[in-house]
Amino acid sequence: MNRVVSWILAVLTALMAFFGYGGEERCPMPEQFTMEGKTIALTYTPQLGLLDIAVGGETWSWKKPPSLEGDGGICYPFSLAKCLGCREESTPEETGVYADYTHFGTAFGPYYGMVIHTFAGVAAGTDDVLFRVWVENEPNQSYKISFPAAFAFGAQKGHGFTVLPLSQGALIPARLDASMKLEGAKIFSREAYMPVFGQVRDGTGYAAIFETPYDARYSVEHKKGGDTTVTPLFDLSLGKFAYTRSMIYRFFAGGGWNTVAQRYRRYLEEKGALKTLGDKIAENPAVAYLAGAPVLHTYIAWDIAEESSYYNRENPAANHVCVPFAQREAELEALKAAGIDKLYIHLDGWGVHGYDNNHPDPFPVNEQAGGAAGMKSLADKAAELGYVFGIHDNYRDFYYKADSFTFDKCIVNAVGSHPYETTWYGGKQSILCARFAPAYVKKNYDTFEQLGIRLGGSYLDVFSIADLDECFSPAHPMTREECAVERRACFADLTARGIIPSSEEVFDCMLPAISLCHHAPYYCWTWTSDAWKKCVFVPFFNLVYHDCVVTPWFVNGDAKGSGSFGMPEGDWMFLHAILNGGTTYVYETNSPRHLELAGIVLELHRRVALEEMVSHEFVGGDMRHQKTVFGDGTAVEVNFDTNEWSIAYPDGTSLSGR
Repeated sequence: MNRVVSWILAVLTALMAFFGYGGEERCPMPEQFTMEGKTIALTYTPQLGLLDIAVGGETWSWKKPPSLEGDGGICYPFSLAKCLGCREESTPEETGVYADYTHFGTAFGPYYGMVIHTFAGVAAGTDDVLFRVWVENEPNQSYKISFPAAFAFGAQKGHGFTVLPLSQGALIPARLDASMKLEGAKIFSREAYMPVFGQVRDGTGYAAIFETPYDARYSVEHKKGGDTTVTPLFDLSLGKFAYTRSMIYRFFAGGGWNTVAQRYRRYLEEKGALKTLGDKIAENPAVAYLAGAPVLHTYIAWDIAEESSYYNRENPAANHVCVPFAQREAELEALKAAGIDKLYIHLDGWGVHGYDNNHPDPFPVNEQAGGAAGMKSLADKAAELGYVFGIHDNYRDFYYKADSFTFDKCIVNAVGSHPYETTWYGGKQSILCARFAPAYVKKNYDTFEQLGIRLGGSYLDVFSIADLDECFSPAHPMTREECAVERRACFADLTARGIIPSSEEVFDCMLPAISLCHHAPYYCWTWTSDAWKKCVFVPFFNLVYHDCVVTPWFVNGDAKGSGSFGMPEGDWMFLHAILNGGTTYVYETNSPRHLELAGIVLELHRRVALEEMVSHEFVGGDMRHQKTVFGDGTAVEVNFDTNEWSIAYPDGTSLSGR
């Protein structure tokens, strides 16, 4: 039906041009091009927006033509624009077709004079389909471009699924009985930890990789009991299209969701962009400590501003809390006595006004808790016990009460204003332009060294989960990609000092720079709609990156999952921890059951932390009965319905329980 509609629209356009509508010249007759990859064959008709790809006995076709999405969501299909011409070109690297389009909308509209250039082709000797798009004569108007177009899926129930980078990862089984919609989800957000998605139908499919991910989005629409459509979109950068955007679709036959992950991992390896924990240990030997080490997330103080969303008006005394550094020392000694031999400490609220306050100027160290001397004593005690002492820090939130606050260093929005919010404990704040962040990091960590406070780790808050910022300031303009570069520079400063760099979650673009995150859970947060919670959650991210970052998973004894942990409701969280081969958290006080389960998680992590997750499967086709295998041969099997689990190590030892 979509193909018929495209032909009808093309015929109407040609007739309008033939009869001189709008003063157009007659459009050339549509040209059809054929190209071949290693095992695939392409048929492409640019003027009509038609593309067919034959692979493994199946054909994947564009569902509708590529388009320009203008202000107000108005869609201008390429098939209704004027095609300026098409030409096929071959080089030793690729064969493809260039096609150029103009006259989008009416002659009086803002997009009429712009020219969109495109390329669609095949990389030599591969089944990689290449897409590029760039623009001339840009209007002074907002827009997005959907090129390539979405592929029609069409799989029947039980015959396929869509693979999405929603947080840790999710599958939408074909014909799922739920309606889902995701409009313009940003790459590098909780909706897309990684710049890749895929679809699989009867064993054939593709991994769609954004080669230029920083100004990219994707939309998903799944109709209840119907089809699933995934549409890539390219956004503007500082108000302009600015540079050539590109995607690779890696087609395959005889694969599944593991194949989508593997295709992306191979892509990263080819580009030299995959940095494993082994690589990070070679650069910073301190990172090796993390294998099999639990994380203690603790705090010193908070002082919640009255304008903060967290301010407790019913009990004002609760807004001001302070725990002496000396008390935390005693708790570390108790944990050591309880048999916890390794520990990574994450300490919040050590600064002048405690947690989420005064950044990026947290000094002096909180005096009420014991000041710099007390913090140094705590750090020294951690080292004496064989623990790693790490802190929470922040170089994005720019609090009005910070010593160096000035609007001159704040992000400037497209309309000339500055971001403003009062959500967090420190109250009134803007956002620091990341251009200035590395200098603040250097200043503050030089101060730690001058105070003799030995840091083993540092968590730079939100850098791996908050939106990559754009700054429109004429004095310090910054693109999203440049923001990522500046954030990575902050982590690089820590690494150069022998400090383990960590952050909140796991944006793909931050992973080369961090070794530890707070968590990387599933897309089932408290704010996630019930429909999206019907996805099948899988370790898609870990199939790519398990051996590149240490990820703690909440266990909390026999606790069941909930949205506050980003866990499927009712699932035993311990099972997700071992299935994913991660580490876990311990607390100031721990039940015997928690320590028992944590011990199992930590021994597994000690063995597989540096191993690739090579496969994930549904045992016997049961989506509640899952198995992962790691690079050393370790196999983990869990059943979320019966709570049975087993771990089989390559040395012949095994564990099981329920």
